[in-house]
Amino acid sequence: MPDLPPPPPAPSGVSSSAPAAPTVPPASSLPPAVKRRYDEISLMNAFERLISASKHFPRGVNPFFDISLVMTHGTESNWGEGSSSFTDKELRYAAAFDKLFAVAPELLDPIKQFYLEMAEKPEQWERLVTTMRQAATSARTSDTNGLKHKLLYFVPNPTKHVIYPPVSTHEKKTDRGLSHPMLRHFIIGYADRLKLPPLVFPTVNSPILQNISAGKYKLLYKPYPSFLYADDSYNPDVLDGGLLRGDAIPRFLRHIWLGPQYAILGAGKKISKTSNASLHNVKKVTPEMICYAVVQRLDTLCHGTRRYRGRMAAGASGLVPTAGFWWRN
Repeated sequence: MPDLPPPPPAPSGVSSSAPAAPTVPPASSLPPAVKRRYDEISLMNAFERLISASKHFPRGVNPFFDISLVMTHGTESNWGEGSSSFTDKELRYAAAFDKLFAVAPELLDPIKQFYLEMAEKPEQWERLVTTMRQAATSARTSDTNGLKHKLLYFVPNPTKHVIYPPVSTHEKKTDRGLSHPMLRHFIIGYADRLKLPPLVFPTVNSPILQNISAGKYKLLYKPYPSFLYADDSYNPDVLDGGLLRGDAIPRFLRHIWLGPQYAILGAGKKISKTSNASLHNVKKVTPEMICYAVVQRLDTLCHGTRRYRGRMAAGASGLVPTAGFWWRN
C-alpha cells in the first residue's frame, strides 16, 4: 500500500490508523492485530477496503475520470438532491460511482453516513476524497512505471526474440516510440505498418521511415495501433478482424493483475495472494480492464493517448465497435 497522508476522519464503522475522530470506533472495537493474509479481503478494515477500491477505479472503471468528481456526483445522485439536473457528463460520473462501489458494496452504508454527517464539515469530506484520489493516482502511476520498460511484451516470442536496438531504462518516451525502428511497427496503424519494411529488415529505407526519422510523421489516433491485431489478420475492409487478438494484450493484463513475473507465461491455476486480481477479487477480464491496459501501455510510448478514450470498446467474446466507450460507461 503506498504511503498516503494521514487519512481523514472516517465514517462510522470505518477504522483508520489516523488519530481518532468522534466518528471513529474506539480502539477496543478494532480486531486484534494479526498477520495479514492478503488473499482474504474480509480481513481488511473498511478504510483499507476503500483505498483498495480507489486503486481499482482507474484499472477497472475509468482511468480518465477524476475520482473526486465521481464521488461528488455519485453521492449527490444517491443521497443528495438527485440527478435530474445533471449534465450528460455528470451522469457518467454518477454511473462511475456505482461501478466503483460494485467491488465493495459493503462500504456504501458507511460512506453514506459519513457523507451526511460531514454536510456541515465539508473539509473533512474533502480529506477523505483527496486520499482516495491519491490512491487511484498511485495505482495508475505504479502500473505505468511497471509497464514502461517491459518492451518484450510486444514481440511474438519473448523467450527467443529481442528488441533491437536495445532500449535503455534511461531513454525518453520518444526513444521508446516512433523513433525506435522496431517499436514503431507496434504503435502505428496497421495500414501504415504494411507500408513499412518487415521487421526482419528494419534498416530498409521507405518514405514512412524517412518521415519518422525527419520528425515529419504524425501519429494518427483514428487507426488502432497495430499491436491490437493478431499477426497477419489485418484486413482494411474488415477492420474488426483479428482486433484485440494481439499477443501483447494478455501480457499487459497479466502484468497488471497477476504481476510482472506472470506476464509472459501466465500463472497457471495458482494466482498470487498479493496480486491485484486477488486484492480486488477480480475473476474475469472486463472491457474496461482491456482499455486500461492498452492505454497504459501506449502512454509509455507516445503522447496524446487520451484521444483513444472515445474509441476503445470491447466485449467478452470480441470487439464491440461502439464509439464513445469511455464517455458512456
